[in-house]
Amino acid sequence: MADTSAIASMEDREYRYRLPVSSDKESTFGDPYFPAWWTQSLQRIGLLLDLEENWDSYGARPIDRRVAYNAVQILQEIAPAGLPVPAIVPTANGRLQFEWHAGGIDLEFEVLSAVRILASYEDAEQGVEWEKEFDYDLKDLGEVLRILTHRVHGAVQAA
Repeated sequence: MADTSAIASMEDREYRYRLPVSSDKESTFGDPYFPAWWTQSLQRIGLLLDLEENWDSYGARPIDRRVAYNAVQILQEIAPAGLPVPAIVPTANGRLQFEWHAGGIDLEFEVLSAVRILASYEDAEQGVEWEKEFDYDLKDLGEVLRILTHRVHGAVQAA
């Protein structure tokens, strides 16, 4: 017989990412307690939420507001201090993809749902490369964001 205590409902899994966020969009922008990447990312996401059906002229769907909310929650949870500003691009299926290409690292991840992320990582300096889907355990994704942040800031200090 299966251990049903290990099975979580979708609500239980989504709760993990529900961190306190101001519902007043204006109060978040320019807040001195938020890093520059956070403010710029929220502004970019806000612009992408305005995309209408067929924004790419190939039938692309508008950005799913729930996916955008989940992306913000996930970033709050795993982003280290000093994270470089990500490129945030819309996908044709109504999702958001976050990209960093710096310090010899290429990292891209697409938020699929509150608990699922598809990520691609390549570190030319270390010769590491992987693509995987994350659900509950975002430890590896958080670690590569820390490596990226450290490498970018280390390169700036060395210059």
